[in-house]
Amino acid sequence: MNWKLVILCSLFVCMACFAELCSAGDRCVVLVSVDGLAASYFDDVRTPLPQLRALARRGARAEGMQTAFPSVTWPSHVSLITGAWPAKHGVIGNSVLNRKTFEKIAYIGDPVFTKDECVKTETLYDAAHRAGLKTASIIWPATNGADTLDWSIPDSNQQRIHDRFTTPGFADELDKAGISIRKLGKWGWDHKVAAMRDATYARVATYLLKKHQPDLLIVHLITPDAFEHDYGPHVEEAYWACGNADDRIREIWETLQTPELRDRSTLFVVSDHGFAEYTRSVQVNVFFRQLGLVTLDP
Repeated sequence: MNWKLVILCSLFVCMACFAELCSAGDRCVVLVSVDGLAASYFDDVRTPLPQLRALARRGARAEGMQTAFPSVTWPSHVSLITGAWPAKHGVIGNSVLNRKTFEKIAYIGDPVFTKDECVKTETLYDAAHRAGLKTASIIWPATNGADTLDWSIPDSNQQRIHDRFTTPGFADELDKAGISIRKLGKWGWDHKVAAMRDATYARVATYLLKKHQPDLLIVHLITPDAFEHDYGPHVEEAYWACGNADDRIREIWETLQTPELRDRSTLFVVSDHGFAEYTRSVQVNVFFRQLGLVTLDP
């Protein structure tokens, strides 16, 4: 197998490909998830995806995917990296209700659990690490504290999480290379800086590939998701965001074409979910209040 790009939407296939690539010799495998990039964008002529389309012509692509349920970021990304459904891997929502205490427990942003506390099945990077390979993660959900990642930046909107779970010394190392991740906690998940965040993640990815050449690098890009939450799918803003992600993929791909990596690298591009347009929202509790079935305090 000598694929240069594989656009897939199921890690059941990706994990099998990765195992074959590793057995074939010294490889660098990069897995990029573009949050919210539905398959429908690929064939939509309004979507500026020149890099993805060019790579797909040279490699392979899937027409679509069956995402996890619920089709939200945290359970879907854990399914992508484990090949298991949420009922098996344990991350069953962005947040859940503790039915005993009636407390809301958040998975999104990883404010409560470490990776070992919430992910119940083996991940791709666990298997790679066990095989003696170097692994790296750039804001992949549910990776906090994973001792099978040699380099890691958490996917969190809280500075304390970044301070605790970013690989020790990595921020200092990036500072010396002219790449700052110090504002990630301050920026949080403010959609106004989504594109700046992705630009930072792509720079970190290219640095890792050039400097450390990990055997497995997983990267999470977020701008399409942020814009679609704000504006909806298949609108001008969403098309721009998809094009922005395409630019980030181009940066990573160009790095993989350097002499050190060109003949031993494989790029997978996947997504966690798409978006469905809606025009009406039903707030059931408002109706219950009008009927006198729900009372409110001040």
